[in-house]
Amino acid sequence: MSMRIGKLILLLWISSFGLGRAQSLSFSFPDTIVYGPAIDSSALSCWLNDWVTNLTGQVVTIDVVRVQNVTPPGWSSAFCFQVCSQPQIDSIRTTMGPNEAVNVAFHFMINDIPDSSTAVLKFKNVNNPSEVYYQRFYGISQST
Repeated sequence: MSMRIGKLILLLWISSFGLGRAQSLSFSFPDTIVYGPAIDSSALSCWLNDWVTNLTGQVVTIDVVRVQNVTPPGWSSAFCFQVCSQPQIDSIRTTMGPNEAVNVAFHFMINDIPDSSTAVLKFKNVNNPSEVYYQRFYGISQST
């Protein structure tokens, strides 16, 4: 019986030092493939409502990084996380308030030639660097 109590005390002692960090963010991973007609100067957009949620009562700092951006000639891409970035911006650092949910959008700006593109966003909790998520986005334009 004393061995069992000793293990319980050890477990409580370890958890009190935060060695096992709890997850701070929740992500819903929906379908991120978007199709559309190949129309010059238009966009194929993935809108993800309430996609990232801060599960804590604390402010969390997030790095959002476009780690892959494979676009055909004449295409570009941009992402939105609280604010929208210009196509030449690959990363942002921002904060999420306690229990805040954030919409995410990814846009492929296309031309009139049917083609496809792939991009990957990385989401990293700066407060807990082991908490990292990746999401792939696909854009496919088709002949009209």
